[in-house]
Amino acid sequence: MLFSCQESSHKDGNEGNATDSVQTGLEGTRDQAAQVGGADVKMDTSAGQSSTGGQPGRSDSSSGQSGNTEQFLSDAVSGNYGEVRLAKLALQNSANNEVKAVARLLEKDHTAALGQLKVLATKKKITIPTEETADLKSKISDMSGKKGSEFDKAWVDMLMEKHNATISKYEDMAKTTTDADLKNWINATLPKIRIHHDKLMACHSKIS
Repeated sequence: MLFSCQESSHKDGNEGNATDSVQTGLEGTRDQAAQVGGADVKMDTSAGQSSTGGQPGRSDSSSGQSGNTEQFLSDAVSGNYGEVRLAKLALQNSANNEVKAVARLLEKDHTAALGQLKVLATKKKITIPTEETADLKSKISDMSGKKGSEFDKAWVDMLMEKHNATISKYEDMAKTTTDADLKNWINATLPKIRIHHDKLMACHSKIS
């Protein structure tokens, strides 16, 4: 009976040790799994950061914004060159006092805008055009042969359409650009362009 009790006690002790070892092993396995899981989470987080932190796989929108700014400035400069030329043409070819008054306003405001755009482009190291687009140059050439009311109607129609498109384009850019300088310039310029458009519409209603 003594042997039996000792054997039983020894067996219970072994079983207890075995149970403790298994439990310890399981806990160790869980700890390792947690560590591995933690490492996985960190790796995933790191990968997520790398996708926006300049590492491979990054979707970088800054270059797109830069390209948009460059294109906008280029278009705005050529557009303002065209406005100034059209204004001067009206002062030469029109006999209508209201048309001439609008033309003088356009020449003044668009010359000023052109100077501001040149400063902005220089600051951002962007190469800009030195004249209006070839398409607009061709239209101006065609219009230069017109005189009197024929010229006035064609001139006002073209300028109304041009200002309407400019307003839409400037409004869209003001909403999407992240360039603070450009946004400030657009917001300061848009009210003047809207005034031009209103005056052109009023002039159109009188000469039509």
